[in-house]
Amino acid sequence: MIRWRLCGTSKTWSFVPQDENAPRPRTLLVVSELTLSLMLLIGAGLLIRSFVRLQSVPPGFTTDHVLTMEVAAAGRKYQNDKNDKPIINFYREIESRVAHLPGVVAEGVVSALPLTGEVGWGGISVEGYTPPPGQELQVDIRVAGTDYFRTMEIPLRKGRFFTEDDNADKPQVVIIPQNSGSTLPGTRWMFSNL
Repeated sequence: MIRWRLCGTSKTWSFVPQDENAPRPRTLLVVSELTLSLMLLIGAGLLIRSFVRLQSVPPGFTTDHVLTMEVAAAGRKYQNDKNDKPIINFYREIESRVAHLPGVVAEGVVSALPLTGEVGWGGISVEGYTPPPGQELQVDIRVAGTDYFRTMEIPLRKGRFFTEDDNADKPQVVIIPQNSGSTLPGTRWMFSNL
């Protein structure tokens, strides 16, 4: 049914459904809003539950009584691309000073803390595997000091930790996370651009 209403010079059109039991647009809008609200509420509840459960998953390193800080070597004497000795000595001096502070049980340095957004990509090659053309294998490279793994209580399953003898004059040493090594069993890893 169509109604005409004349009020002065303006005309108003309105449409009234023939069936009075048919859902009205306002009712549909309310039902839609309630449905969407319920979906968002359920999604938020699931997200919170997942977050709470995630808090109980061990990260693989100690988080109790750990103090972190970010330190950068800045200045002209550290900007020499050909000589890393001043930068290495700078960080060794910091390690030595921190190790002698009262209450310090262990100290270690790393280029990027775990579970942070910082990454340092580097290419690798795996013996017996050739990636498709235009692709290369990439890994997140983190440079760590000799005591970092012991300080963070990160267990070593196989091999050895870094030592003071591991330097630029010797063959490079790599520690691979256990889950990375298990994806390609029986392969030898060769790293480039480290």
